[in-house]
Amino acid sequence: MVSSPASAAAAHRTSFGTAANLDDNGRGSSAVAIGDLNNDGIPDLVTAIRTEGLGVFLGLGGGRFGPVTKYAAPRQMSSSFIRSAVIRDVNGDGHLDVISQDGRGNVALVWRGDGSGALGAGAAVQLNPKPGCDTTGDNPCVARFPNDVAVGDFDEDGKPDLATSNTNTNNVSVVLGNGDGTFGAATQFGLADGTGPQSIAAADLNRDGHLDLITSNSSTGTLSVLRGDGHGGFGTASSVSAGVALPSKLKLADVNRDGKPDAVIVAPGSPGRVAVLLGDGAGGFSTARVLSAGKNLSSASVSDLNGDGHADLVVSSTGSDEVMVLQGDGTGAFGSPLAFGLNGGSNPQDTAVADLDGDRRPDVATANSNSSATFVNDESVLLNTTKRRPTARR
Repeated sequence: MVSSPASAAAAHRTSFGTAANLDDNGRGSSAVAIGDLNNDGIPDLVTAIRTEGLGVFLGLGGGRFGPVTKYAAPRQMSSSFIRSAVIRDVNGDGHLDVISQDGRGNVALVWRGDGSGALGAGAAVQLNPKPGCDTTGDNPCVARFPNDVAVGDFDEDGKPDLATSNTNTNNVSVVLGNGDGTFGAATQFGLADGTGPQSIAAADLNRDGHLDLITSNSSTGTLSVLRGDGHGGFGTASSVSAGVALPSKLKLADVNRDGKPDAVIVAPGSPGRVAVLLGDGAGGFSTARVLSAGKNLSSASVSDLNGDGHADLVVSSTGSDEVMVLQGDGTGAFGSPLAFGLNGGSNPQDTAVADLDGDRRPDVATANSNSSATFVNDESVLLNTTKRRPTARR
C-alpha cells in the first residue's frame, strides 16, 4: 500500500519546535554562522555582535548550547559596525577561524581558532593603502564602509582569500591570502553602474573553473557580476536587474537542480520580497521571480528542510519577528510562506541552517538585533520537527 497524496503532503510540510533563545550579552546581533570550532563533532554557533565583536556558543548536543564567550573586535575607530560572520580555516592549521568586517573601521577582521573552541585576538585586514583613511585630507578611502565579506581561493593557490563589498565607494576589495592567516595588499574592482553594494558572494557562475563575485546593490536595484580570471583578478562588472527595489542580502545556491548557481535576494517592504534569479551557467541570470513573505526581510538561507530533495528558502522577517519558509518544488518555484515565531526573539537580521541536534534534519538559527533596552534573546534556535515522507509498502 502506498501513502495517500494527503499524507504525503503532510509529511513534506516543514515544521519546527518552539524556538529556544540564547543571550550573548551584547547590544544587538547582526549575523550568525555555524561550524564545529572545537572539533567535537557537535555544531557551534558564532554571532556577530554589531558594535563589539563576536559571541561563541559551544554546542552541547541535542540542539543545546553553553554560555557565550565574547571576543572583541580590534578597534579602528571609536566604535565598530560588524554585520557578517564566516567560518573557514584561513591559516591552514586544520582549525576553523572566523572572518568578518568592520564598516566603520574600513577593514576586514580575522579571529584565528585554536581547535578548542577558543579564538585568538581579532586582527584587522587593511582594505586601504594606509590605515585611518577618511573622506578628506591626504589619506582618502578607496574602500569605505565594507558591508559584507566572502571567502574563496580567487588566485587558485590553495590559500583562502577575502573579498568585501564596500557600500560608500561602490566597489569590492580583494585581499589575497598568504596561507598563514595574513593577507596581502587590497585591490579594488568597480561595479560599473552598481551603487550601494550590500551583500557579496563567490561562486563559479560561468563554469570556467574560476571563482566569480556577485554583489547586491541597494541604490540601483541591481546585481553586479565580476568574472574571475583565476589569478585573483576580476573583469569589468556586468549588471543584472535584481527584480526588487533595495536588494539587501544575497545567497547563491542551485535551487532548480540544473547544476548552475542561482541567486536569491531579499528586500524590505510590507510584504517583504524575495527575488529568485536562475543562473544560465554563463554568468547571466533569468528575469527575477518575485515572491512575497513577511515584512522587511533581512536575510536568506537555502536548504532542503522537509526532505523531499528540493531546495527550500528560509528568510528572516524583521517586521514580524519570524522566520519564513518557502518550500521549493525543484524547478526554481516556491510555495506560499510558512511562518515560525521566535518566542521572544525580535528583529532577526540573519539566518543559518545546519543539523544542530544530530537528527539529520536541518535546523535554523537566527541573529536577533532586539531593539529592547535589555537586549535579551539575541539568538533563536528552531529545531526541525518535519515528518519525513512515509515509506511505501509493497
